[in-house]
Amino acid sequence: MQGKEDLNNLEYYKEKGLKSVQSSNEDVAYHEKYIIELENDIRLLKNRIGELEKVIYLMENSRSWKITSIARKLGINLRLIKRILVALPITIERKGGVFNLSKLCISKLRNGGVRDLYNSVNKLIMQSEIETPSCQKTENMEFLSNVTKKASNIFEKRILIIAEMGIPQCTKYRVIQKKELFEQLGIKCEIVSWKDANKAKSLISLSSYVIFYRVYYENDVITLINECKRLNIPTFWEIDDLMFNRTILEENRTVQSLPIHVRDNLYKDAELFKKAMLACNYAITSTSKLASEMKAVGMKDVFIIENAIDEETLNIANEILINRCVVDDKIRIVYGSGTTAHNIDFQEVAPSLAKILREYDNVVFRLIGMLELPSYFSELKDKIERIEFCSYPEYLRLLSECDISIAPLENSITNHAKSNIKYLEASILKIPSICSPLQSFTDVVIHNKNGLLANSDKEWYECFIKLINSRDLRKCLAEQAYTDVNKGYSYQYIAKKLLHLLPECNNHLKKRLLSFNIFYYPRSFGGATIVAEEINNLMKENDFEVYVVTSLPVSMSLSPYSIVRYEHNGVTVFGIAIPDTDMGVYTNARVAEIVEKIIELVSPDIAHFHAIQGLGVDIVELCHKKRIKTAVTLHDAWWICSQQFMIKPDGKFCHQYTLNKSECIKCAGNGSKYAIRYNRLYSILENVDYLLAPSSYSQELYYSYIGRKPILNKNGINYPQCLEYKSISRTIRFGYVGGNGFMKGFPLISKAFREYKFSNAKLVVVDNALNLGLRTYIDKDFNGIENYEIVPAYTQDTLDDFFDSIDILLFPTQCKESFGLTIREAIVRNVWVISTDCGGPIDDIIEDVNGNIIPLDSDYKQLANTIQRVIERYQEKYCEREISLEKSHIFSFRNQVDQLIEIFRE
Repeated sequence: MQGKEDLNNLEYYKEKGLKSVQSSNEDVAYHEKYIIELENDIRLLKNRIGELEKVIYLMENSRSWKITSIARKLGINLRLIKRILVALPITIERKGGVFNLSKLCISKLRNGGVRDLYNSVNKLIMQSEIETPSCQKTENMEFLSNVTKKASNIFEKRILIIAEMGIPQCTKYRVIQKKELFEQLGIKCEIVSWKDANKAKSLISLSSYVIFYRVYYENDVITLINECKRLNIPTFWEIDDLMFNRTILEENRTVQSLPIHVRDNLYKDAELFKKAMLACNYAITSTSKLASEMKAVGMKDVFIIENAIDEETLNIANEILINRCVVDDKIRIVYGSGTTAHNIDFQEVAPSLAKILREYDNVVFRLIGMLELPSYFSELKDKIERIEFCSYPEYLRLLSECDISIAPLENSITNHAKSNIKYLEASILKIPSICSPLQSFTDVVIHNKNGLLANSDKEWYECFIKLINSRDLRKCLAEQAYTDVNKGYSYQYIAKKLLHLLPECNNHLKKRLLSFNIFYYPRSFGGATIVAEEINNLMKENDFEVYVVTSLPVSMSLSPYSIVRYEHNGVTVFGIAIPDTDMGVYTNARVAEIVEKIIELVSPDIAHFHAIQGLGVDIVELCHKKRIKTAVTLHDAWWICSQQFMIKPDGKFCHQYTLNKSECIKCAGNGSKYAIRYNRLYSILENVDYLLAPSSYSQELYYSYIGRKPILNKNGINYPQCLEYKSISRTIRFGYVGGNGFMKGFPLISKAFREYKFSNAKLVVVDNALNLGLRTYIDKDFNGIENYEIVPAYTQDTLDDFFDSIDILLFPTQCKESFGLTIREAIVRNVWVISTDCGGPIDDIIEDVNGNIIPLDSDYKQLANTIQRVIERYQEKYCEREISLEKSHIFSFRNQVDQLIEIFRE
């Protein structure tokens, strides 16, 4: 209450320790009583269990129990049905669509009867209630270790204060005040308790500087400091007393008077404080003496940031000064004491003060707070006004009614390191002060100009006499103190000193691109993710500083909506742990809250949105609100279709090329929800600066929707490192990578191979789940196919190896798609392609030159005929020479990025 140093004084710990001894005796008695009560409760519970067992026996053998057995079984079955309905969407996706799931169920029923089907359903439910393959919880966090860029070089100034906030005055002057000082400079600052370690760790990823205030070197703090080191974030450790110096504490007579266990804890704490300080890059403190002591124990760089007079305190003080009135004709000497720790300090002034009170009838002593007065003050009790603890505004009001403020301190190293809050608070209320000549006061008090200094009983007495006998002197000293404090301790003045903590490293020399995609390394899942990663890798080589926002799975290390920052190929990535239940949403306010902080940290010039289901459209609106240029790549129909791929509930393509809202409502199932989604997403796209289409099909589709033609920016691919001719194999190998589902056309392929039994042909099928230890194909899917092989999914690193292992790519998808990387990746590696007329993927197929296109609604016979023609073509035309397909027109990622940079520049 009186000032922060009151609660920091060592006597505070003495008082705390003595109270703990007293309370521990009370605790023992309490717990003995509690044990007796628990034993009685156990006895009663045992009796109750016996009674309930009798009731259960009678109930189970009653007529009503037998009559209601059917209802109970029905309830159990209804719960099973509910679990099935919840698990069904996940199971359909995992098994490759409704067709395959139905086929699996029929197979189980035929081969094993109802019992086999029931067991299989239970197994599928259990699997679906675990994580889906794409969102497996993993504790492999190795991808976090490779951060190389200094936070201060790539981010704007954003400060995190991780603080011990158990002492209100410390929190006010060193934590909250510092946040306000930073914000005075236009620098964002956030405060978190070190005890909330998970939140603190998450916020570190959203910061460029971290200040640890008054924290020990213990497990959570060690983890937080190490996280700062991992992220190359400069760290500061701060305290405003000498609790980090064990040697000084051991020599302090106040500490020596404490109980042994309290004293030992203080010594241990001092070592832990010191270790925490030395683990950080820099230190901050409030006085020059504290700074020198920090350096003495090994801290190289120490910054002095004095306590300031904050706006709240100034406003209260100004209001008091405006309404100030004389209480009576008494002259009040005031002393504020937050704890009994000031008993020893008060002895510096006690004899002189008692003498003054005896000699002057009009002098009164006002004591605010806790203090044990010497016994000789008992005869002066009529001249003493004692006021217990009160609120801070009330304290200032009580202080303002007085005429002389005193700040006595014993001459000790500990007190030399104290701050001068008592003097500051008195000065802003225009009350003159008499202070002990310790460093914290001599740094600001000039004797006989803006205050008085007293170092002995005689000097204290003489100072009292001067001020009591001269109203003019009191006024003169008070006015000068008021002026000096407002000048030297104002927010504006102290805030400028904070700039020395934060050197100007971030010059924003490159344009900043903030990229969004629901997946990213280490979960490089899906075509949009590959495109986003490759674009970003090349953009950073073209004078762009690239940052990414993506999702990560919730795990033991990552709680829902926590954030972790890492690097991939020189790109800074912010991973947000999004629960599985939110991965398909189109609006996500919690992600937007996090992204707002990322924007403050990054200050992007342009935001590029790829696939943002799960991240939500709120982040696009946020960028519009902050006037950041926005680009949206329309990777699929998500902005138009709530089903994302224009697939109807029956699993078939909807065949809409100009949107019919009534048809869309049938799919959505809820007209009002569809209208809300449609209108919001339409409005957002209208305001996007750059709408980018990856194919002509996608361009025309969105043109029909929004009436504005997107810019064609074809997705590129990675060309092979060495473009070699391809030699035909004796057995022509047909590859398929689309997954075990109707929409990608696998049933057409399997039936074509089963019915036609092509000679010299082999089917090579990629199972994307094999790398996860799962399977999406069963052996019976290949019944009747003579030559086939199931292989695990390839990566961008093993792309060449996979396409070298096949001759023809089958792409009989049953729906229109915006783009197809796979087709282009195949052609540039001299792999022929057979595809349905599926929109964007076929843009680069030249009929009978590098592939064949069959109608979208082709049946297995049309596919089989085309396969047979290609087999014959290969056997006749390519049997004795190398294959080189036309590919010069196919965009590489380099081509795409060059075009994208030109678009952004325009």
